[in-house]
Amino acid sequence: WIDVGIDDRPRFDFILENGNQVRLEASEQFSICIGNAGGVILTYEGETLEPLGGTEEVVRVNLPSSTD
Repeated sequence: WIDVGIDDRPRFDFILENGNQVRLEASEQFSICIGNAGGVILTYEGETLEPLGGTEEVVRVNLPSSTD
């Protein structure tokens, strides 16, 4: 499962099956919680990010990050 906040809009969640993709766009930022970080490949601004965590590991990420 993935829970997403985009800009100031209400959060929503969904489940991705193996091999499925989703493309999301934001004006300012994403706030993402991933329920199986090892099963997700995340691309941001055209660059594939390093693995965010392991299998069944819950990870939260904000993009852009506060250090960007």
